[in-house]
Amino acid sequence: MARLSEFARRVLAAIRARGWLAGGARWVVAASGGPDSTALAAALAELSASGQLALELALAHFDHAIRPDSARDAEWAGRLAERLGAGFFTERGDVPALAARERLTLEEAARNARLAFLERSARSFGAARVAAGHTADDQAETVLFRILRGTGLQGLAGIPAARPISPASPEILLVRPLLELTRREVLAYLADRGLEYLTDPTNRDVAGQARARIRHQLLPELEARYNPGVRGALLRLAEQAGQAQEALKAVARSRLPVASEQSPQELKLPTELLDGPQALRAEIFILAAERVAGRALSARRRLAEAARFLFSAAVGARVGIGEVVAERGYDGVVIRRSGGRGHEAVPAPGTGWSCPATIPGETALPVGRLVAKLVNRQGIDLVRFFGEKTPLVEVFDARLLEPPRRQDARNAVAPDPRTPNPEPRLVCRTRRPGDRFRPFGSAGEKKLKAFLIDRKLPRRERDAVPLVVLGDEILWVVGQRLSETARVPAGAERLVVIEFVPEEPARG
Repeated sequence: MARLSEFARRVLAAIRARGWLAGGARWVVAASGGPDSTALAAALAELSASGQLALELALAHFDHAIRPDSARDAEWAGRLAERLGAGFFTERGDVPALAARERLTLEEAARNARLAFLERSARSFGAARVAAGHTADDQAETVLFRILRGTGLQGLAGIPAARPISPASPEILLVRPLLELTRREVLAYLADRGLEYLTDPTNRDVAGQARARIRHQLLPELEARYNPGVRGALLRLAEQAGQAQEALKAVARSRLPVASEQSPQELKLPTELLDGPQALRAEIFILAAERVAGRALSARRRLAEAARFLFSAAVGARVGIGEVVAERGYDGVVIRRSGGRGHEAVPAPGTGWSCPATIPGETALPVGRLVAKLVNRQGIDLVRFFGEKTPLVEVFDARLLEPPRRQDARNAVAPDPRTPNPEPRLVCRTRRPGDRFRPFGSAGEKKLKAFLIDRKLPRRERDAVPLVVLGDEILWVVGQRLSETARVPAGAERLVVIEFVPEEPARG
Protein backbone atom coordinates (compact mmCIF):
# COMPACT_ATOMS: atom_id res chain seq x y z
CA MET A 1 0.00 0.00 0.00
CA ALA A 2 1.40 3.39 -0.97
CA ARG A 3 2.35 5.82 1.78
CA LEU A 4 -0.39 8.35 2.48
CA SER A 5 0.67 11.98 1.91
CA GLU A 6 0.56 14.48 4.77
CA PHE A 7 -1.84 16.62 2.73
CA ALA A 8 -4.31 13.73 2.42
CA ARG A 9 -3.91 12.95 6.14
CA ARG A 10 -4.98 16.49 7.03
CA VAL A 11 -7.97 16.29 4.68
CA LEU A 12 -8.94 13.00 6.35
CA ALA A 13 -8.61 14.57 9.82
CA ALA A 14 -10.90 17.45 8.83
CA ILE A 15 -13.52 15.07 7.44
CA ARG A 16 -13.50 12.84 10.51
CA ALA A 17 -13.48 15.74 12.98
CA ARG A 18 -16.65 17.18 11.48
CA GLY A 19 -18.48 13.88 11.09
CA TRP A 20 -18.99 14.29 7.34
CA LEU A 21 -18.78 10.56 6.66
CA ALA A 22 -22.23 10.08 8.15
CA GLY A 23 -23.77 11.21 4.88
CA GLY A 24 -22.75 8.09 2.98
CA ALA A 25 -20.01 6.88 0.67
CA ARG A 26 -20.81 8.98 -2.42
CA TRP A 27 -19.27 12.44 -2.76
CA VAL A 28 -19.35 15.02 -5.56
CA VAL A 29 -16.34 17.33 -5.94
CA ALA A 30 -16.94 20.79 -7.41
CA ALA A 31 -14.15 20.73 -10.01
CA SER A 32 -13.28 24.02 -11.69
CA GLY A 33 -9.93 22.64 -12.84
CA GLY A 34 -8.05 25.17 -10.70
CA PRO A 35 -5.37 24.14 -8.19
CA ASP A 36 -7.62 24.00 -5.12
CA SER A 37 -10.35 21.76 -6.54
CA THR A 38 -7.78 19.60 -8.35
CA ALA A 39 -5.85 19.02 -5.12
CA LEU A 40 -9.08 18.25 -3.24
CA ALA A 41 -10.20 15.71 -5.84
CA ALA A 42 -6.76 14.08 -5.88
CA ALA A 43 -6.59 13.89 -2.07
CA LEU A 44 -10.03 12.27 -1.82
CA ALA A 45 -9.07 9.79 -4.56
CA GLU A 46 -5.84 9.05 -2.67
CA LEU A 47 -7.78 8.41 0.54
CA SER A 48 -10.20 6.13 -1.30
CA ALA A 49 -7.41 4.18 -3.04
CA SER A 50 -5.52 3.74 0.25
CA GLY A 51 -8.55 2.28 1.98
CA GLN A 52 -8.69 5.11 4.52
CA LEU A 53 -12.09 6.20 3.19
CA ALA A 54 -14.61 4.07 1.32
CA LEU A 55 -15.66 6.81 -1.08
CA GLU A 56 -17.19 6.80 -4.54
CA LEU A 57 -16.28 10.07 -6.23
CA ALA A 58 -17.73 12.10 -9.07
CA LEU A 59 -16.34 15.40 -10.35
CA ALA A 60 -18.82 18.09 -11.40
CA HIS A 61 -17.72 20.93 -13.68
CA PHE A 62 -19.97 23.85 -14.60
CA ASP A 63 -19.10 25.82 -17.74
CA HIS A 64 -20.18 29.44 -17.09
CA ALA A 65 -19.78 30.41 -20.77
CA ILE A 66 -18.13 33.67 -19.70
CA ARG A 67 -14.84 33.12 -21.58
CA PRO A 68 -14.77 32.13 -25.26
CA ASP A 69 -12.51 29.14 -24.54
CA SER A 70 -14.35 27.92 -21.42
CA ALA A 71 -15.41 24.63 -23.08
CA ARG A 72 -11.76 23.50 -22.93
CA ASP A 73 -11.92 23.62 -19.12
CA ALA A 74 -14.78 21.11 -19.13
CA GLU A 75 -12.77 18.76 -21.36
CA TRP A 76 -9.77 19.07 -19.02
CA ALA A 77 -11.91 18.35 -15.94
CA GLY A 78 -13.32 15.27 -17.68
CA ARG A 79 -9.82 13.92 -18.30
CA LEU A 80 -8.93 14.54 -14.63
CA ALA A 81 -12.00 12.56 -13.52
CA GLU A 82 -10.96 9.70 -15.81
CA ARG A 83 -7.42 9.73 -14.40
CA LEU A 84 -8.73 9.61 -10.83
CA GLY A 85 -11.25 6.88 -11.61
CA ALA A 86 -14.17 9.15 -10.74
CA GLY A 87 -17.53 9.79 -12.37
CA PHE A 88 -18.08 13.05 -14.21
CA PHE A 89 -20.90 15.57 -14.58
CA THR A 90 -20.75 18.70 -16.70
CA GLU A 91 -23.18 21.32 -17.87
CA ARG A 92 -22.94 24.59 -19.80
CA GLY A 93 -25.00 27.62 -18.82
CA ASP A 94 -25.17 31.09 -20.31
CA VAL A 95 -24.33 33.06 -17.17
CA PRO A 96 -24.12 36.50 -18.86
CA ALA A 97 -27.66 35.99 -20.20
CA LEU A 98 -28.84 34.83 -16.77
CA ALA A 99 -27.29 37.89 -15.11
CA ALA A 100 -29.07 40.21 -17.55
CA ARG A 101 -32.39 38.39 -17.22
CA GLU A 102 -32.34 38.22 -13.41
CA ARG A 103 -30.74 41.68 -12.96
CA LEU A 104 -27.80 40.14 -11.06
CA THR A 105 -24.10 40.80 -11.10
CA LEU A 106 -22.08 38.32 -13.16
CA GLU A 107 -20.61 36.88 -9.93
CA GLU A 108 -24.05 36.38 -8.34
CA ALA A 109 -25.48 34.77 -11.47
CA ALA A 110 -22.47 32.44 -11.80
CA ARG A 111 -22.71 31.39 -8.16
CA ASN A 112 -26.45 30.70 -8.35
CA ALA A 113 -26.16 28.69 -11.58
CA ARG A 114 -23.15 26.72 -10.29
CA LEU A 115 -24.80 25.78 -6.98
CA ALA A 116 -27.99 24.68 -8.75
CA PHE A 117 -25.90 22.48 -11.06
CA LEU A 118 -23.97 20.97 -8.14
CA GLU A 119 -27.25 20.21 -6.38
CA ARG A 120 -28.60 18.44 -9.47
CA SER A 121 -25.35 16.49 -9.85
CA ALA A 122 -25.44 15.34 -6.22
CA ARG A 123 -29.03 14.20 -6.56
CA SER A 124 -28.25 12.34 -9.77
CA PHE A 125 -25.22 10.62 -8.18
CA GLY A 126 -27.00 9.89 -4.91
CA ALA A 127 -24.48 11.93 -2.92
CA ALA A 128 -25.15 13.72 0.36
CA ARG A 129 -21.86 15.66 0.25
CA VAL A 130 -20.60 18.19 -2.28
CA ALA A 131 -16.97 19.10 -1.57
CA ALA A 132 -15.57 22.51 -2.57
CA GLY A 133 -11.89 23.44 -2.53
CA HIS A 134 -11.86 26.68 -0.52
CA THR A 135 -8.61 27.08 1.44
CA ALA A 136 -7.39 29.05 4.45
CA ASP A 137 -6.25 31.77 2.01
CA ASP A 138 -9.77 32.03 0.61
CA GLN A 139 -11.04 32.36 4.17
CA ALA A 140 -8.62 35.18 4.99
CA GLU A 141 -9.42 37.00 1.74
CA THR A 142 -13.16 36.66 2.35
CA VAL A 143 -12.97 38.06 5.89
CA LEU A 144 -10.85 41.02 4.74
CA PHE A 145 -13.18 41.64 1.80
CA ARG A 146 -16.18 41.72 4.12
CA ILE A 147 -14.43 44.04 6.56
CA LEU A 148 -13.73 46.47 3.74
CA ARG A 149 -17.30 46.27 2.45
CA GLY A 150 -18.84 46.46 5.90
CA THR A 151 -20.19 43.40 7.70
CA GLY A 152 -21.53 42.04 10.95
CA LEU A 153 -20.54 39.20 13.23
CA GLN A 154 -21.88 36.55 10.86
CA GLY A 155 -19.86 38.03 7.98
CA LEU A 156 -16.68 38.06 10.08
CA ALA A 157 -17.12 34.31 10.60
CA GLY A 158 -16.20 33.94 6.93
CA ILE A 159 -16.84 30.88 4.79
CA PRO A 160 -18.68 28.14 6.72
CA ALA A 161 -17.02 24.73 6.83
CA ALA A 162 -20.37 23.15 5.95
CA ARG A 163 -23.89 24.23 5.12
CA PRO A 164 -26.94 22.86 3.26
CA ILE A 165 -26.45 23.35 -0.46
CA SER A 166 -29.95 24.83 -0.74
CA PRO A 167 -33.15 25.17 1.31
CA ALA A 168 -34.73 22.59 -1.00
CA SER A 169 -32.02 20.01 -0.25
CA PRO A 170 -31.05 20.37 3.42
CA GLU A 171 -29.77 16.78 3.45
CA ILE A 172 -27.04 17.63 0.89
CA LEU A 173 -24.17 19.42 2.62
CA LEU A 174 -21.70 21.68 0.84
CA VAL A 175 -18.46 20.88 2.71
CA ARG A 176 -15.00 22.43 2.57
CA PRO A 177 -12.26 20.02 3.73
CA LEU A 178 -9.36 22.37 2.81
CA LEU A 179 -10.27 25.35 5.01
CA GLU A 180 -7.32 24.66 7.33
CA LEU A 181 -4.83 24.17 4.47
CA THR A 182 -3.05 27.01 2.67
CA ARG A 183 -2.73 27.67 -1.03
CA ARG A 184 1.02 27.08 -0.69
CA GLU A 185 0.36 23.60 0.69
CA VAL A 186 -2.06 22.94 -2.18
CA LEU A 187 0.55 23.85 -4.79
CA ALA A 188 3.23 21.78 -3.03
CA TYR A 189 0.92 18.74 -3.02
CA LEU A 190 0.15 19.11 -6.72
CA ALA A 191 3.85 19.46 -7.57
CA ASP A 192 4.74 16.40 -5.48
CA ARG A 193 2.14 14.28 -7.28
CA GLY A 194 2.93 15.69 -10.71
CA LEU A 195 -0.59 17.01 -11.22
CA GLU A 196 -1.29 19.89 -13.59
CA TYR A 197 -4.11 22.38 -13.12
CA LEU A 198 -5.85 25.20 -14.94
CA THR A 199 -5.33 28.90 -14.31
CA ASP A 200 -8.33 31.21 -14.72
CA PRO A 201 -7.08 34.56 -16.09
CA THR A 202 -10.00 36.40 -14.45
CA ASN A 203 -8.51 35.54 -11.03
CA ARG A 204 -5.71 38.03 -11.78
CA ASP A 205 -7.99 40.78 -13.08
CA VAL A 206 -6.95 43.33 -10.46
CA ALA A 207 -8.52 46.16 -12.44
CA GLY A 208 -11.96 44.59 -12.58
CA GLN A 209 -12.23 42.45 -9.45
CA ALA A 210 -11.95 43.61 -5.86
CA ARG A 211 -11.14 40.09 -4.67
CA ALA A 212 -8.25 39.84 -7.11
CA ARG A 213 -6.88 43.14 -5.78
CA ILE A 214 -7.14 41.85 -2.22
CA ARG A 215 -5.35 38.60 -3.14
CA HIS A 216 -2.56 40.00 -5.31
CA GLN A 217 -2.08 43.52 -3.94
CA LEU A 218 -3.64 44.32 -0.56
CA LEU A 219 -2.81 41.18 1.44
CA PRO A 220 0.83 41.06 0.23
CA GLU A 221 1.13 44.76 1.10
CA LEU A 222 -0.28 44.19 4.59
CA GLU A 223 2.12 41.27 5.12
CA ALA A 224 5.12 43.25 3.91
CA ARG A 225 4.46 46.57 5.65
CA TYR A 226 2.23 45.90 8.66
CA ASN A 227 1.96 42.30 9.89
CA PRO A 228 3.61 39.22 8.37
CA GLY A 229 1.01 37.10 10.14
CA VAL A 230 -2.05 39.00 8.93
CA ARG A 231 -3.57 35.91 7.27
CA GLY A 232 -3.39 33.97 10.52
CA ALA A 233 -4.90 36.93 12.37
CA LEU A 234 -7.83 37.01 9.95
CA LEU A 235 -8.36 33.27 10.37
CA ARG A 236 -8.39 33.59 14.16
CA LEU A 237 -10.86 36.47 13.85
CA ALA A 238 -13.12 34.29 11.70
CA GLU A 239 -12.97 31.43 14.21
CA GLN A 240 -13.72 33.70 17.18
CA ALA A 241 -16.52 35.49 15.31
CA GLY A 242 -18.06 32.14 14.44
CA GLN A 243 -17.99 31.06 18.08
CA ALA A 244 -19.47 34.39 19.22
CA GLN A 245 -22.19 34.17 16.57
CA GLU A 246 -23.18 30.69 17.73
CA ALA A 247 -23.35 31.94 21.34
CA LEU A 248 -25.50 34.89 20.26
CA LYS A 249 -27.84 32.56 18.39
CA ALA A 250 -28.16 30.35 21.46
CA VAL A 251 -29.24 33.32 23.62
CA ALA A 252 -31.64 34.52 20.90
CA ARG A 253 -33.21 31.04 20.65
CA SER A 254 -33.70 30.95 24.42
CA ARG A 255 -35.67 34.20 24.27
CA LEU A 256 -37.66 33.50 21.12
CA PRO A 257 -40.13 30.97 22.63
CA VAL A 258 -41.67 33.84 24.60
CA ALA A 259 -43.24 34.99 21.35
CA SER A 260 -43.75 31.66 19.62
CA GLU A 261 -47.36 30.75 20.56
CA GLN A 262 -48.94 32.37 17.48
CA SER A 263 -49.75 30.79 14.16
CA PRO A 264 -46.72 29.67 12.11
CA GLN A 265 -47.89 32.15 9.48
CA GLU A 266 -47.71 35.09 11.90
CA LEU A 267 -45.47 35.86 14.86
CA LYS A 268 -45.50 38.89 17.14
CA LEU A 269 -42.38 40.22 18.83
CA PRO A 270 -43.37 42.44 21.78
CA THR A 271 -41.06 45.39 22.37
CA GLU A 272 -40.08 44.04 25.80
CA LEU A 273 -38.82 40.85 24.14
CA LEU A 274 -36.20 42.84 22.34
CA ASP A 275 -34.69 44.66 25.31
CA GLY A 276 -30.93 44.33 25.18
CA PRO A 277 -28.08 45.01 22.76
CA GLN A 278 -28.88 45.70 19.11
CA ALA A 279 -26.99 42.58 18.01
CA LEU A 280 -29.26 40.40 20.16
CA ARG A 281 -32.42 42.20 18.99
CA ALA A 282 -31.37 41.67 15.38
CA GLU A 283 -30.68 37.96 15.94
CA ILE A 284 -34.08 37.45 17.59
CA PHE A 285 -35.74 39.24 14.67
CA ILE A 286 -33.83 37.10 12.14
CA LEU A 287 -34.76 33.85 13.90
CA ALA A 288 -38.40 34.95 14.09
CA ALA A 289 -38.47 35.81 10.39
CA GLU A 290 -36.92 32.44 9.53
CA ARG A 291 -39.47 30.63 11.71
CA VAL A 292 -42.31 32.34 9.84
CA ALA A 293 -40.66 31.69 6.45
CA GLY A 294 -40.04 28.06 7.37
CA ARG A 295 -36.44 28.17 6.14
CA ALA A 296 -33.13 29.97 6.52
CA LEU A 297 -33.04 33.45 4.97
CA SER A 298 -29.85 34.72 3.36
CA ALA A 299 -30.51 38.48 3.61
CA ARG A 300 -29.09 38.85 7.13
CA ARG A 301 -27.94 42.42 6.72
CA ARG A 302 -31.31 43.52 5.44
CA LEU A 303 -33.05 41.66 8.24
CA ALA A 304 -30.80 43.28 10.86
CA GLU A 305 -31.41 46.74 9.41
CA ALA A 306 -35.15 46.03 9.32
CA ALA A 307 -35.04 45.14 13.03
CA ARG A 308 -33.20 48.37 13.83
CA PHE A 309 -35.61 50.42 11.73
CA LEU A 310 -38.91 48.87 12.81
CA PHE A 311 -38.36 49.03 16.56
CA SER A 312 -37.90 52.80 16.38
CA ALA A 313 -40.31 53.50 13.51
CA ALA A 314 -43.83 54.88 13.64
CA VAL A 315 -46.82 52.56 13.88
CA GLY A 316 -47.67 51.21 10.44
CA ALA A 317 -44.13 51.17 9.07
CA ARG A 318 -43.70 48.05 6.96
CA VAL A 319 -40.76 46.22 5.40
CA GLY A 320 -40.72 43.17 3.12
CA ILE A 321 -37.88 40.65 3.30
CA GLY A 322 -38.07 37.64 1.02
CA GLU A 323 -41.35 35.85 1.65
CA VAL A 324 -42.07 37.59 4.96
CA VAL A 325 -43.29 41.07 5.76
CA ALA A 326 -42.81 42.83 9.12
CA GLU A 327 -45.00 45.67 10.36
CA ARG A 328 -44.66 47.98 13.35
CA GLY A 329 -47.61 47.82 15.70
CA TYR A 330 -48.39 49.74 18.87
CA ASP A 331 -46.66 47.30 21.18
CA GLY A 332 -44.21 45.44 18.96
CA VAL A 333 -43.55 44.09 15.51
CA VAL A 334 -45.70 41.53 13.70
CA ILE A 335 -44.01 39.24 11.15
CA ARG A 336 -46.23 37.50 8.61
CA ARG A 337 -45.71 35.13 5.74
CA SER A 338 -46.57 37.09 2.62
CA GLY A 339 -46.12 34.83 -0.39
CA GLY A 340 -44.58 31.76 -1.97
CA ARG A 341 -40.94 30.80 -1.67
CA GLY A 342 -38.71 33.12 -3.62
CA HIS A 343 -41.37 35.87 -3.77
CA GLU A 344 -40.00 39.28 -2.84
CA ALA A 345 -42.59 40.88 -0.60
CA VAL A 346 -41.62 44.53 -0.91
CA PRO A 347 -43.52 47.26 0.90
CA ALA A 348 -46.67 48.38 -0.90
CA PRO A 349 -46.91 52.07 -1.87
CA GLY A 350 -48.11 54.11 1.07
CA THR A 351 -47.04 51.48 3.63
CA GLY A 352 -43.34 51.28 2.79
CA TRP A 353 -40.42 52.59 4.80
CA SER A 354 -39.03 56.07 5.33
CA CYS A 355 -35.72 56.91 7.03
CA PRO A 356 -34.33 60.37 7.92
CA ALA A 357 -31.11 60.90 5.95
CA THR A 358 -27.91 61.91 7.74
CA ILE A 359 -25.92 64.49 5.75
CA PRO A 360 -22.98 64.06 5.90
CA GLY A 361 -22.83 60.56 7.34
CA GLU A 362 -24.29 57.12 6.93
CA THR A 363 -27.98 56.18 7.02
CA ALA A 364 -29.06 52.59 7.66
CA LEU A 365 -31.93 51.52 5.42
CA PRO A 366 -33.95 48.30 5.32
CA VAL A 367 -32.36 47.57 1.92
CA GLY A 368 -28.79 48.80 2.43
CA ARG A 369 -27.04 52.06 3.34
CA LEU A 370 -26.98 55.65 2.17
CA VAL A 371 -23.48 57.15 2.49
CA ALA A 372 -23.13 60.94 2.16
CA LYS A 373 -19.78 62.79 2.03
CA LEU A 374 -19.23 66.56 2.02
CA VAL A 375 -16.58 67.76 -0.49
CA ASN A 376 -15.31 71.08 -1.83
CA ARG A 377 -15.88 71.88 -5.50
CA GLN A 378 -12.12 72.28 -5.94
CA GLY A 379 -11.56 68.78 -4.60
CA ILE A 380 -13.57 66.93 -7.21
CA ASP A 381 -13.27 66.73 -10.99
CA LEU A 382 -16.95 66.73 -11.93
CA VAL A 383 -16.32 65.89 -15.58
CA ARG A 384 -14.39 62.78 -14.59
CA PHE A 385 -16.85 62.02 -11.79
CA PHE A 386 -19.85 61.98 -14.12
CA GLY A 387 -17.91 59.90 -16.66
CA GLU A 388 -16.91 57.19 -14.17
CA LYS A 389 -19.69 57.05 -11.56
CA THR A 390 -22.25 54.26 -11.33
CA PRO A 391 -26.04 54.84 -11.28
CA LEU A 392 -25.91 54.37 -7.49
CA VAL A 393 -23.88 57.56 -6.92
CA GLU A 394 -24.93 61.19 -7.40
CA VAL A 395 -23.66 64.64 -6.40
CA PHE A 396 -25.75 67.50 -4.97
CA ASP A 397 -25.35 71.15 -4.05
CA ALA A 398 -24.83 71.12 -0.27
CA ARG A 399 -27.03 74.22 0.12
CA LEU A 400 -30.00 72.29 -1.27
CA LEU A 401 -29.74 69.66 1.46
CA GLU A 402 -29.15 71.98 4.43
CA PRO A 403 -31.97 72.16 7.01
CA PRO A 404 -33.99 75.40 7.01
CA ARG A 405 -32.51 78.18 9.13
CA ARG A 406 -34.16 78.88 12.45
CA GLN A 407 -36.39 81.90 12.72
CA ASP A 408 -35.14 84.97 14.51
CA ALA A 409 -36.09 84.63 18.17
CA ARG A 410 -38.15 87.83 18.04
CA ASN A 411 -40.34 86.35 15.28
CA ALA A 412 -40.52 82.79 16.63
CA VAL A 413 -43.95 81.26 17.07
CA ALA A 414 -44.50 78.59 19.70
CA PRO A 415 -45.39 75.26 18.08
CA ASP A 416 -48.91 73.95 18.47
CA PRO A 417 -48.62 70.83 20.69
CA ARG A 418 -51.57 69.30 18.81
CA THR A 419 -49.65 69.40 15.53
CA PRO A 420 -47.57 66.27 14.83
CA ASN A 421 -43.87 66.75 14.18
CA PRO A 422 -43.19 67.31 10.48
CA GLU A 423 -41.33 64.62 8.53
CA PRO A 424 -37.55 65.22 8.52
CA ARG A 425 -36.58 67.54 5.68
CA LEU A 426 -34.41 65.01 3.82
CA VAL A 427 -35.43 61.36 3.86
CA CYS A 428 -34.86 58.18 1.92
CA ARG A 429 -38.09 56.29 1.36
CA THR A 430 -40.10 54.08 -0.98
CA ARG A 431 -42.67 55.49 -3.40
CA ARG A 432 -46.12 56.69 -2.40
CA PRO A 433 -49.37 57.17 -4.32
CA GLY A 434 -49.31 60.42 -6.28
CA ASP A 435 -45.51 60.79 -6.31
CA ARG A 436 -44.28 63.01 -9.14
CA PHE A 437 -40.87 64.29 -10.13
CA ARG A 438 -39.07 66.17 -12.88
CA PRO A 439 -36.52 63.85 -14.55
CA PHE A 440 -33.12 65.39 -15.23
CA GLY A 441 -33.16 67.15 -18.61
CA SER A 442 -36.97 67.16 -18.76
CA ALA A 443 -39.04 70.31 -19.22
CA GLY A 444 -41.83 69.22 -16.89
CA GLU A 445 -42.99 66.89 -14.15
CA LYS A 446 -43.98 63.29 -14.65
CA LYS A 447 -45.78 60.75 -12.51
CA LEU A 448 -43.17 58.57 -10.83
CA LYS A 449 -45.24 55.47 -11.63
CA ALA A 450 -45.27 56.33 -15.34
CA PHE A 451 -41.54 57.04 -15.32
CA LEU A 452 -40.73 53.65 -13.74
CA ILE A 453 -43.05 51.86 -16.15
CA ASP A 454 -41.26 53.58 -19.04
CA ARG A 455 -37.99 52.27 -17.55
CA LYS A 456 -39.54 48.76 -17.84
CA LEU A 457 -39.26 47.99 -14.12
CA PRO A 458 -41.58 45.21 -12.89
CA ARG A 459 -44.12 46.16 -10.21
CA ARG A 460 -42.19 44.51 -7.38
CA GLU A 461 -39.03 46.42 -8.34
CA ARG A 462 -40.89 49.73 -8.69
CA ASP A 463 -42.14 49.37 -5.12
CA ALA A 464 -38.60 48.72 -3.85
CA VAL A 465 -36.69 51.58 -5.53
CA PRO A 466 -35.26 53.94 -2.85
CA LEU A 467 -36.04 57.64 -3.30
CA VAL A 468 -34.08 60.57 -1.88
CA VAL A 469 -36.74 63.14 -1.05
CA LEU A 470 -36.52 66.76 0.12
CA GLY A 471 -39.79 67.63 1.82
CA ASP A 472 -42.31 66.54 -0.80
CA GLU A 473 -39.92 66.79 -3.73
CA ILE A 474 -38.10 63.76 -5.13
CA LEU A 475 -34.46 64.63 -5.79
CA TRP A 476 -33.20 61.23 -6.88
CA VAL A 477 -34.82 58.00 -7.99
CA VAL A 478 -31.88 55.88 -6.89
CA GLY A 479 -30.26 53.90 -9.69
CA GLN A 480 -32.60 55.41 -12.28
CA ARG A 481 -32.56 59.21 -12.67
CA LEU A 482 -31.70 62.45 -10.88
CA SER A 483 -34.31 65.19 -10.67
CA GLU A 484 -33.85 68.44 -12.59
CA THR A 485 -34.32 70.16 -9.22
CA ALA A 486 -31.06 68.57 -8.07
CA ARG A 487 -28.97 69.92 -10.97
CA VAL A 488 -25.74 71.31 -9.46
CA PRO A 489 -25.46 75.04 -10.27
CA ALA A 490 -22.19 76.45 -11.62
CA GLY A 491 -21.56 78.51 -8.49
CA ALA A 492 -21.90 75.67 -5.98
CA GLU A 493 -18.78 75.54 -3.80
CA ARG A 494 -19.75 72.82 -1.34
CA LEU A 495 -21.04 69.52 -2.69
CA VAL A 496 -22.48 66.34 -1.19
CA VAL A 497 -21.68 63.00 -2.84
CA ILE A 498 -24.34 60.41 -1.96
CA GLU A 499 -23.93 56.70 -2.65
CA PHE A 500 -26.54 54.00 -2.17
CA VAL A 501 -24.86 50.78 -1.02
CA PRO A 502 -27.32 47.92 -1.48
CA GLU A 503 -27.41 44.97 0.85
CA GLU A 504 -24.54 42.54 0.02
CA PRO A 505 -25.68 39.23 -1.20
CA ALA A 506 -24.82 36.27 0.82
CA ARG A 507 -21.93 34.19 -0.19
CA GLY A 508 -21.66 30.45 0.35
